[in-house]
Amino acid sequence: MTKKLKLLAFTGALALAIPAATHVSAQTVNVPVTIETNSAITLGTPVGIDFGEWLLVLSGDDVDNTLTMNAQDGTITPGNNPGGDTTDNSIRQLITAGDGTGSVDVTTPASATVSVSAELNSFTEATLDLSAPTFSVNGGAESTLSTDNTTPSTFVSTGVTADTLNFGVTLIATGTPPDAEHGGASIDVTFSY
Repeated sequence: MTKKLKLLAFTGALALAIPAATHVSAQTVNVPVTIETNSAITLGTPVGIDFGEWLLVLSGDDVDNTLTMNAQDGTITPGNNPGGDTTDNSIRQLITAGDGTGSVDVTTPASATVSVSAELNSFTEATLDLSAPTFSVNGGAESTLSTDNTTPSTFVSTGVTADTLNFGVTLIATGTPPDAEHGGASIDVTFSY
């Protein structure tokens, strides 16, 4: 019996000695972690929409009293009286061409789906108003530009290089405006992604 106890004691001592013989002192190394972020949308200087100079005389019974500028190519389409039809006392005739569509360059740091919406601010002249804004990306097809920022329009940016957005809009005349250059109107365009 004594022999067995000595054996157990020796085994226990051996088991305790093994961890002590393999122990290595702890060391700590610092591993740096970095990240660079860039979520900015860069906007260029905007160019305004210019309808040019028009002979614009309207009566109250006019059923389509509009001039619509196409965002893709800047063409202007008069309402139902192109060419100066005067049967309902309406005359719309281009006198001097304007500069056309408005535009802005938009750059994102990487390709992304960009949300875009507009708020229309009307002319200071009470007989002129704006409606139905549109946009075109890099000369592509014309799309409706949402005026509801909860359901914005979208486009896919190329990322890193600028995308050019051209804008169009419909001008509505509710009466014959005085002979003058009319301003004060704008389209406030919001971009996010």
